[in-house]
Amino acid sequence: MPAALCGGLYVGAKQVAERNLASGRPVPSDEAGPEPAAALLSLRRVPDTLAELGTAAAFDAAFRSVQLGLNDESCFVVSSGGRRLVDAGGDRSVVPASNTKLLTAVAALELLGPDATYVTDAVGSLSGDTVQGDLSLVGGGDPVLSTDGFTQTQKYQDPPQVYTSLDDLADRIVAAGVRTVTGNIVGDESRYDTRRFIPEWQEGIARVEGGPLSALLVNDGYDGDDWAEARATGNLPGDDPAAAAAAHLQRLLEACGVEIAGDGSRVSPRPVRPPSLGSNRRRWPRS
Repeated sequence: MPAALCGGLYVGAKQVAERNLASGRPVPSDEAGPEPAAALLSLRRVPDTLAELGTAAAFDAAFRSVQLGLNDESCFVVSSGGRRLVDAGGDRSVVPASNTKLLTAVAALELLGPDATYVTDAVGSLSGDTVQGDLSLVGGGDPVLSTDGFTQTQKYQDPPQVYTSLDDLADRIVAAGVRTVTGNIVGDESRYDTRRFIPEWQEGIARVEGGPLSALLVNDGYDGDDWAEARATGNLPGDDPAAAAAAHLQRLLEACGVEIAGDGSRVSPRPVRPPSLGSNRRRWPRS
C-alpha cells in the first residue's frame, strides 16, 4: 500500500474519531472490547509497512542488473522475513556448481565443530642430530598446505589466498636439531584413500580446477612453487601428490643444510609412527 494512502487513511480515521468524541456519541456496549496495543489505523504501524516496501524496492533496484544478466542455466532468489523479494527463475532446475561448497561447509561444521584442526606431522626416530631411517611427512587433509609464495602466483587473489606454510614446518624440523636423515623423506597420505578425481568431473575440471585429492597435498599437487608458470607451460599436477609433497619438503630441508642420505623413494605409509619432530596446524574455517 503506498505511503500516501496509508497517511490519508490515518488522517481520515482520526477526524471521524474526533467528531464522535465531540458529539458525545456513546460506543455501543456490544461493540466495546479490549483496547488494542496499537489502533488499527495508527502511525505506529506505518514504519513497518514503509520499511517492507522500501526493502523490497531496494532489493529490486540493487539486483536488477544481476537478474538481467542471468541465462537459462541460472537462477537468483532473495528472501527476507519469509517474503520472496527477488525471484528470477526460482523454480528452474539448474546445476548447483560451487554452491555445493556451502552445503559441504555446513555439514563439516556440524560434524567436526568450529574448532576442528588440520594437522600435518613430520615424524622420525631422532638420535642426536640424525633421523635414523626415514623422515615421514604425514598428511592430515590440509587443503591449503603450500610453500611460501606459491599462493601469490595463483589466479584468484581477491581476497588474498591464505595457506599453511610448509616452509615453517621445515624450519621447525631444523629447530628440533635435525641435521641428517639416513633414509628418505617420504609422504604418508594413508589418512584418506588414493582416489584422485571424481568420475563425474567434466573435462577441464580435473587437474585444472580441482584435484588431485589426497590427505597430503602441497601446492595443489604441483611440482614447482609457481602456479602461473606451471599453468603457462602445461605442467599440471600428477597422480602422486604425496610424492610431490615429500619432494617439496626435501628441497626445503636441503636448503637449510640438512643432508638427506636416502635413495630417493618418496611414498611409504607408516601405520606405526615414531615421535613427531614438528607439525603444522590449520584451524578452519579459514579467516
